[in-house]
Amino acid sequence: MSTKDRYKTKKSGTKKYIGNYACLGKFHKGCMSKYVSHSKLDKAFIEYISNFPTMKVSPDDIQHGDNPEKNNDLADIYTKYKSKLEGLEKKEKSIMKLYVNDNIGFDEYTKMSKLIKSDLSKTKEDVEKIEIQLDELAGTLITKEDVITNIKDNWLVLTNSEKMEFITSFVKSITVCNQGQKGNHFGKVKIEKVEFFRE
Repeated sequence: MSTKDRYKTKKSGTKKYIGNYACLGKFHKGCMSKYVSHSKLDKAFIEYISNFPTMKVSPDDIQHGDNPEKNNDLADIYTKYKSKLEGLEKKEKSIMKLYVNDNIGFDEYTKMSKLIKSDLSKTKEDVEKIEIQLDELAGTLITKEDVITNIKDNWLVLTNSEKMEFITSFVKSITVCNQGQKGNHFGKVKIEKVEFFRE
């Protein structure tokens, strides 16, 4: 469907904006589907998302960002590097302690300390790089549960442009049924299904 805008002139002479959705085939292929008003569809969407039990999370539902396996691999690498860093820091302190207690000479201390500091510096850089990656993933990893909760809590306070951005980011399609009703040209709008993007 695409948006079709029109204005209705009131008795006072002022014009009222009326936004509708219409099937593209309505104008080119003679589709007989009825128009769906923006306001009715918005109301139907609120009604749909308020019914949380109908939006069950399945294993197939998406996660934005990298997949969980990759996240776990990165976390494992971080743990190993972090452990290595702690070991090097302990070794650096041990070398200092040996020198202070006159168990090694200055030249030996300098040589050992230089090797440790080089390895320590490189490991710190690796740990910091992985921490940045983990922070980025933490900010982008969003499950369908997060999306549903966000929509339910915030939909009514979002602007139209924010609603559009939210829907285009997380929703793949919305199946709408315009049920015919006697005495109502436009019918009753009902949302049958909301499909979220998948990996």
